[in-house]
Amino acid sequence: MKSLYDRQAERCEYCPGQVLALLPLVGSPFQAKFSGPYTVTCKVSDLNYLISTPDQRKSVQLCH
Repeated sequence: MKSLYDRQAERCEYCPGQVLALLPLVGSPFQAKFSGPYTVTCKVSDLNYLISTPDQRKSVQLCH
């Protein structure tokens, strides 16, 4: 199944700038909505980025 998924998956990279983040809703951990725009602070690994979220409870959030 992984090899079938990987054939059609596209790798995307974000440079420091503005992005929309898919964050969970308060009180509904299984629901999420796009919010932002937020600023990408830095790239932690190939898939993880630190995003500055000043209007959220956490001021910096690690996003996959």
